[in-house]
Formats: sequence, C-alpha cells, structure tokens
Amino acid sequence: MQHVDAFSRCHAILVLESNSFEQVLALRQNTDDDIIKIRDELLTKDSKLFELRNGLVYRKENKNVKFYVPKSMESNVIRTCHDDMAHVGLLKVIENISRVYWFPDMKTKVRDYVNNCLKCIEFTVPSGKKEGFLNYIPKGDKPFLTIHVDHLGPLEKTGNRNKFIFVVIDAFTKFVKLYPCRSTKTEEVIKHLRNYFQTYSKPRKIISDRGTSFTSAAFKQFLEDESVNLVLVAAGTPRANGQVEIVNKSVVPMLAKLSESTNKWDRVLNVVEFAINNTIHRSTGQSPSVLLFGVNQVGIVNDEIRLILDNEINTSCVDLEEVRTIAAECIEKAQEGNAAQYNSKRKTPTIYKENDYVMITNVDVTVGHNKKLIPKFRGPYVVRKVLNHDRYVIGDIDGFQVTQRPFETIVGPDRMKMWIKF
Repeated sequence: MQHVDAFSRCHAILVLESNSFEQVLALRQNTDDDIIKIRDELLTKDSKLFELRNGLVYRKENKNVKFYVPKSMESNVIRTCHDDMAHVGLLKVIENISRVYWFPDMKTKVRDYVNNCLKCIEFTVPSGKKEGFLNYIPKGDKPFLTIHVDHLGPLEKTGNRNKFIFVVIDAFTKFVKLYPCRSTKTEEVIKHLRNYFQTYSKPRKIISDRGTSFTSAAFKQFLEDESVNLVLVAAGTPRANGQVEIVNKSVVPMLAKLSESTNKWDRVLNVVEFAINNTIHRSTGQSPSVLLFGVNQVGIVNDEIRLILDNEINTSCVDLEEVRTIAAECIEKAQEGNAAQYNSKRKTPTIYKENDYVMITNVDVTVGHNKKLIPKFRGPYVVRKVLNHDRYVIGDIDGFQVTQRPFETIVGPDRMKMWIKF
C-alpha cells in the first residue's frame, strides 16, 4: 500500500525507485506507442501539453505536471484508487487519480470502471429520487370491469379456524367483499371467487400481488376457464395494488374496535364490510353501494332518521347512469392528482431490454439477522420479458442459478439496477 500513500503526498512524480508500483508505471511508458511518439517529439521541440522529465512523459495542467499513465496500466491505477480505498465514489476516485496521474478520457474510463464494480453494484443504494412513475389503470365507468384481490393477515385464529381475510374490491364502485378464510391456499381463493362471480358478476380483469395462491397453475387455469385476465403487480410495489392496500389499512383498526375478543373478529367482519360499502368514498363522491345498486344498503346499523329523510326526499330514485358518469370523472381527476403528486418525487425510470443482466433489491426477512452489512442487491438475473407499465419479468441466467430454487418474478425499475454494462 506504499503507492497509496504516495498519492496523498506527491504533487508530481519523478522516479520513485523504492516503489515497485511506480517502477512498473515508468517501465510501461517505454512500451506504450502513444507515449513513445510524444517522448520522441519532446526530444526535438517543446510542447504546450506535455513535458519530459528524466526520460518520463508528464502532462502539463496549469502549473502542475501529472504522470502520463500508459494504457496498459490505466485499470491498475483506477483499481488502486477505488478498490484499495474502500470503494469510494466516482468523484473521489477521479480526485485521487487526478492529483498525480493523467491519461486520455480519464473521467469516462473511471466512470465505466466504478459503474461495473461488482462490490459497488451489490452494496451501493442509489441516492436521490427513486425511479419509476405511477402508472394508474383507468377504472372505466361500469362496475366489474376490474377487481382487485388480496389477503389480509394472518390474524388471531377464531373459533371457526379463520386466520385471514380475502379482500375483493371492484375498481370502479369501490364495493368491497370481505371473506373470512382459514388459509391463503388457491382452493379457498377459487371458492370465494366462484361465489363472487355468481353473486355479483364476472370481471374482465383481476389485479393481484404475486402471492402463491395467485401464481399457481390451478388459479391460472381457473381464470382461463372463466375467460378472466390476470394482472400480477411487480414485486415490492404495493402502490400497484393500492385499492386493496387502502382498504386493508381501514379494516384492521375497525375490527379491533368492534371485536369483543381478538379471536372473534370474524363475527363482526360483515359489519365492517357494510360500513365501508355505505360510506362516501373520497375519490367518487358516492358510497360504493349507491354506485353499484343505486341506493345505500339498509342494515341493522342504519340510522332511522336517515331512512325517514331518504323516503321524504326520494333519494333512492337516483339517475344511476348520471351518478356513475360523475363518479368516473371524479375517479379520473383523483387519479391524475395522485399521479402528479407521486411522480413529483420520482425520476424517469431506466429502460431495460430483454437479455439485460440486472440485480434486484435484496429483501432479507430472516428474523434476528442484522441486515446492516448484507448486500443491498442480489443477482445477477436476466430480463426475460418486458411488460407494460414499467414492469419486467426477470429470472435465473441459464447455467447460473444463484438460489437453491429456480427464480422468476416481476419487478419494477425502482428495485433494479444494471449488473455489468458491456
């Protein structure tokens, strides 16, 4: 590491006979064609850019001179100033090198080296705004064009052995169905969706996360038989299924307040569902029940005064088509506003292509494991397919599987970075 110390104390190199690294640099000048040509010219005339000292070529910069690094040693110098200096950032590497050395296109070459440093790729988290904008999906102006599904839980097991809630939301009306269930298995999901299709309607599209119940072959076959399209959101992007995320945040506190015991929450689940469906939704300006049925539902918790007023002013006779048209306009306006606010804190995403090698954020869920010093990214993986809305199917590189089980998932650009740039 003597040569590293030399970087910090030398303003110009002459001949450091005791330093083997510097000796190699000096000797390599004698084999570099470009440097030999410049040296030969300096023997006969002066130059504004270069200077000859003790047989070695230096670059003139203001009042300083810097050692001209031969091409064959450029990567060694960069590695010494980056790897051996604890993988400091790009600007610091350039500063360390330029104090003493010079070579053509130095900044570009240093940038390429640092960008392709495997340790930095693994451990460095990009600073500044995250990549990727909010790509909202139009909700249409009719119920059941699109539904969002998700599992909430696990909760404390009830007397009926229920531990989870299967949440189904109509994207347009915001009408919610909450099904208590014992597991998140595909069989239970299919059972509840069959019930939903028969009671309400079969949607054109279902949006879900990448839970195993939604990625299973049985679930895909069920939807294919029902002619329903499935859209899987990118891993680690809950905003893509924001409809259910918003409902989930409301359901748990409501259950906690209504349940007389933590293991009896399924007894009041219908009350929570009723309350959500008959409360005005901010984005539509109407309650889900009014947008779906044309009226608010009548239940045990209905206020008698409200029922009398409804009868007197005949609010049940609404123009459903007009109400839905207004709601659709409100939804679109709300989506545009949400997107503008969200996107103001984001930056344009990197565009990846099929067969690009990438790393993805490392999510370690091991309990009790200190995560501060683990790699922040894992891989490499290959981009197998480019989807719409800034989504990518990534998986193992052929012949280079980095996990025990074959891996494939969908991720967004805010969870990706390029591996090595060829």
